[in-house]
Amino acid sequence: MGLQDFCLKKFKQFYAKKTLVELEAITGIQKTRMFRLLNGAPMKLAEYEILNQLSQGSSHQMQGQFSQLIGQCLGLLPDKSLDELLINMNQKLRHARLLRGY
Repeated sequence: MGLQDFCLKKFKQFYAKKTLVELEAITGIQKTRMFRLLNGAPMKLAEYEILNQLSQGSSHQMQGQFSQLIGQCLGLLPDKSLDELLINMNQKLRHARLLRGY
């Protein structure tokens, strides 16, 4: 997988439900160009930087929210509930690894 494919995959994870008009407002990239990029057209460096930066920002924001939620769970939930969460997270991780061939 090339850098462009990886960048688009990450971008789509965070902005999959957005319309082309919304993506244009978020990225500053015209909707017709965005359509072509999402369908595999070669990406310019400036476009790559925009999409990559937005993906990384969303990723960092999600990590912060996740860390905050973990802290709240550790403080409020009983051990049984925490064990259930650990089991669920391990199952999801195992499933993701199987899908990716790890």
